[in-house]
Order: sequence, then structure tokens, then C-alpha cells
Amino acid sequence: SQHCCSFCSCNAIMKGSLLFRCNSCPKVFCYDHLPSEFQPLDWNDISAEHGNISRSTEYIICNQCMEKQPKKYLAKGQQKWERDQERNQRRSERNQRKVKQESAAVTNQT
Repeated sequence: SQHCCSFCSCNAIMKGSLLFRCNSCPKVFCYDHLPSEFQPLDWNDISAEHGNISRSTEYIICNQCMEKQPKKYLAKGQQKWERDQERNQRRSERNQRKVKQESAAVTNQT
């Protein structure tokens, strides 16, 4: 079941109201059985992908799935990092243009 730990069968209520679900395989982990290495996924990205999801679940890529396809998950992380960098660059450029426009407006008023 996707509502219980795959190892001890405890549900979220029994384990502090939080389970960790692998987004690539059917495994679910409670905090006690969470692998030492995993890749956390952004809740907003998962929500956009799956629709309305429970707040008592954190989505991850478990260590076994990462080992099976490391390039796939590293590439996704790299792509997200690059998108974030591009977005930050565009935001910075917009802010610089806005400051220049406001500065020019103040100069023209004097």
C-alpha cells in the first residue's frame, strides 16, 4: 500500500504524520526506514505532476532507483538548476531595467 511503510507497515499517523514515497518505484518509507541516501523532490513539482497530494507524504527518489538510473536523476537536477539560474538571471535583468527607468524618471523631474 502507498499509505504504509513498505518495511514495517506503519502508517503516517503511527510514525509522526509523515511518510516518504519514492516517485520512481512503489516503495514507501517511514522515518525509521528512510534510506541514508535519497534525493528529495520539490513538493510543488510533484503536486503539479500528480495533482492534489497529501501533505503527510514527502516525495523522494530512493537510493535503489538512483543507482539504477543515476544519469536520469542527476540530469533532472541539473536541468532544474539551469532553469532556476535562467529564471534568476531574467529576474535580475528586469530589476536592473526597472531601477534604470526609475532613476531616469527622477533625473528628468529635476
